[in-house]
Amino acid sequence: MAGLLYVVVCFGVTMTFNQPLNLKLAALSPAQAVVFWLQYLETWMMWNHARTMASDLVTSGVILAAVMLASTLQ
Repeated sequence: MAGLLYVVVCFGVTMTFNQPLNLKLAALSPAQAVVFWLQYLETWMMWNHARTMASDLVTSGVILAAVMLASTLQ
């Protein structure tokens, strides 16, 4: 379940939100990029934080599952 959550949320956010923003920024001229930068930065960082929190939740879930499994094996 944790692996599925990681792939869907973390990879999904990257491919749906962060990567298109990166491609849009790369396609702009330097003058256009300066104007677009503040919007880019705000949006990109919001989705990056969501991806980071999802990764933290997945990691916490895996650790919790490992601890619970270890306690049942004793």
